[in-house]
Amino acid sequence: MKRRTVLASLPAAMALGGCWTRPVELSGAGATFPAPLYARWIALFERAHPEIRVSYRAIGSGGGIRNITAQDVDFGASDALLNPDEVKALPAPLLTIPTVLGAVVVAYNLPQFDGQLVLSGKVLADIYLGRILRWNEAPIAALNPQATLPDLPIHVAHRADSSGTTSIFTDYLCRISPEWQSWIGCGKMVRWPTDADLAGLGSDGIAHQIQLEPGGIGYLEVKYALNAGLPYATLVNRAGYPVRATTESVQSAELNTPATDDSPIKPSVVDAPGEDSYPLAAFSYLLVYRDLGYLPRDKGQALITFLRWCLTEGQIQARKLHYVPLPAPLQDHFLGEIEALERTVA
Repeated sequence: MKRRTVLASLPAAMALGGCWTRPVELSGAGATFPAPLYARWIALFERAHPEIRVSYRAIGSGGGIRNITAQDVDFGASDALLNPDEVKALPAPLLTIPTVLGAVVVAYNLPQFDGQLVLSGKVLADIYLGRILRWNEAPIAALNPQATLPDLPIHVAHRADSSGTTSIFTDYLCRISPEWQSWIGCGKMVRWPTDADLAGLGSDGIAHQIQLEPGGIGYLEVKYALNAGLPYATLVNRAGYPVRATTESVQSAELNTPATDDSPIKPSVVDAPGEDSYPLAAFSYLLVYRDLGYLPRDKGQALITFLRWCLTEGQIQARKLHYVPLPAPLQDHFLGEIEALERTVA
């Protein structure tokens, strides 16, 4: 009886004595582009830091910006830098931290075609403008002279939500096509010129729509295409070379993009110079407030621990999931920013 009483009291004694404490919970939301990597990061981080739990909802970059603006999450995530209106809406200054680079690919569903499709930015713009309607039309055939392309209608897919991946893709089309620039423009959401019969929420939604529709084409981060078993096009880059999306070609795009004098972040690595550069490369970012004093101390310190881990141990995981780690100078710069951020924890 005495033994039973002692055992029954152990949980209460542990709690009172500080042997067990509830993990600090961090929440984040935003971009789908880096979500496969963030899921891996969170699993490994929680294994190394069982005192912290991290949740992340992949709801699109626009949703991530809205959530961090409203302070509904502890960190947001976006593949697009905030525009002036979004900056104005912030209750306090935000720190934008690049985490990795990755590739947006153009996936397609062409039954009985097992070749390697080549597309250019001009052809892509004309497809999305509704000027090229079938897969065997001359502009596509000219880029694929050895291929027998199917006589299928093209069904274009786009994101239905506010998306950093859309921002990357439309930024590319704006740089390539004056018509796209003047008629459609670029951003996380645009007014699409065609009556697109394929629209999806998130990158998974785009992959699913392409899988369902023979003749479908759409843009998504490379890991989603690989997970769905979808082939994706080789793209003709700015130097005129057809280039596959690889970690090497994404890294080449970053290396060949000139730096700006007023920011450590290169605003865009889309359509980069260099014969080995992949044209749809991009950074992804985490968004946190520059002053974490509004958070409870334990949560603020947990967020610092997580951010620091992402820029150090987390970088080792990037290539395993087809992302590219940050260049060392950028990594060092933002580790310094995180150190300054730590001094704001209440």
